[in-house]
Amino acid sequence: MPEKNEIKVAMVISKAEASLGGTQKQALRLADELQSQGVSVFVLTKRKSREHARGQGKELNGRVQIVYLPVTDLQPAWSFLFSFLVWAWINRGSFQIIHAHNAAMGVISSIVGWLIGKKVIVKIPSLKYVQYLNGGSLSRELRRWIITRKTDRFVAVSTEMFEALRQAGIAPEKLALINNGIELTAPCNTNSSALRKEVSGKSERPVILFVGRLVKEKGLDRLLRVWASLPGHETMLLLIVGDGPLREDLESQTKKLRLLPSVRFLGHQTDVSKLYCIADLFVLPSRTEGMSNSLLEAMAAGLPVVASNVGGNKDVIKDQQSGFLVDWEDTTLCAGMLLTLLSDTELRLRIGNAAKREVSAFAMGDVAERYHDLYQAVLQE
Repeated sequence: MPEKNEIKVAMVISKAEASLGGTQKQALRLADELQSQGVSVFVLTKRKSREHARGQGKELNGRVQIVYLPVTDLQPAWSFLFSFLVWAWINRGSFQIIHAHNAAMGVISSIVGWLIGKKVIVKIPSLKYVQYLNGGSLSRELRRWIITRKTDRFVAVSTEMFEALRQAGIAPEKLALINNGIELTAPCNTNSSALRKEVSGKSERPVILFVGRLVKEKGLDRLLRVWASLPGHETMLLLIVGDGPLREDLESQTKKLRLLPSVRFLGHQTDVSKLYCIADLFVLPSRTEGMSNSLLEAMAAGLPVVASNVGGNKDVIKDQQSGFLVDWEDTTLCAGMLLTLLSDTELRLRIGNAAKREVSAFAMGDVAERYHDLYQAVLQE
């Protein structure tokens, strides 16, 4: 069985810029943890700016080399395939496994792995990538044929995802279930009262927090409707952290519902940890979810959470014990749940402490160990 220092992995992600989505954050955190445990990891990504010369890269935390491969605007997928293939051929002795972090990168990785004789693992982070695997047109059928036959393992991040992949026709022996991981946080050491006052203007004002991309799947329109129906929301503050294509529409909806100034859009934040420290409650109204980084982070910070009863949320939260799973279309129920939590400090503390204990099972170190076991199994086949 290969030792950790004998395993060499080329991870493939869509981007590695400062403002990252959850899939990219997970990949970089996993790469860093694997490297710290003795696995050799390269991270390969697209180069969309001129700051990185061809083939050059940088290091993540001084450990993981990030390689930026050039792409063209006209044919980004084909040009990335060509750049990846050239890099992989030149560096074929530096890795044994290609680990792609979505299905689109998985198709390209499967082709490269097939051509140079390397094992391929593809992580499926959300249900939209399960749909990506479905057939239909000739091009979609070809894409499906490539990835299903040339990938050694598909990794699902939740039980719902695992079942969806199985129903999509992926052979059970090619499936693995490995949840996302979280770096367990230290207790808040910031002056929460001062920071709360700085953010909200009133240190005693209840703060409800959402963190995530402002896209349809995250269900922010439903959250705003619930907020509008919440008695006394004028005396509270809803912080919406993150950016995305729906920001302008959501801000417009906020004005139409006359929710200002009880709702604030903070945009992308490089340091979200301080906001978890000042919040009383975390909300996640997603329509679909793989396994949310922000949910794991909020629970690790000891926040009680109210989340949709979908996807990986159901794997992380024990309903009414370490959080609450709800249908955000039921505006009355959700508003009542928020009011109950905000009015009961003891309940919030109990649920938040249970959340912190529950999420300890998702520690990134343990997740990296599971990937190491998967790498070993694949290399022995």
